[in-house]
Amino acid sequence: MNDAERMMDAHGGLEQTPKQWHGIKGYPKAGKNSGSGVRVEIKRFATLPESIKQDTVLLYFLLGGGTMAYKMPMNTAAYTDRSKIDDQNCANCPFAYRRVVDGKVICSQVRGEIKLMGWCKLHPKN
Repeated sequence: MNDAERMMDAHGGLEQTPKQWHGIKGYPKAGKNSGSGVRVEIKRFATLPESIKQDTVLLYFLLGGGTMAYKMPMNTAAYTDRSKIDDQNCANCPFAYRRVVDGKVICSQVRGEIKLMGWCKLHPKN
């Protein structure tokens, strides 16, 4: 299991099993209880070339672009690149993920690239 998979497993997003669902190895339950928009994006992921799928964790694919309609705009979330609260920032928020492929930090709740020292009103400690 690589670092990205360990991080996904820690957040409950990845199950290690040889079974497949919609042709996506390692994600046997992907999309089964999701909305139709997410299921469409999972099917789109399944059609990508193997070389891209091998370098892209499914959740990163979904968070990075496939679920934009489900994410909140930065201004609505009151996102700022620099937190004014000492113990609250994106670095310690469970919604933030660093993409292993390019190092960008993304959020499961807010659209666009975020900064580790950023903050928004969705932070769980808020």
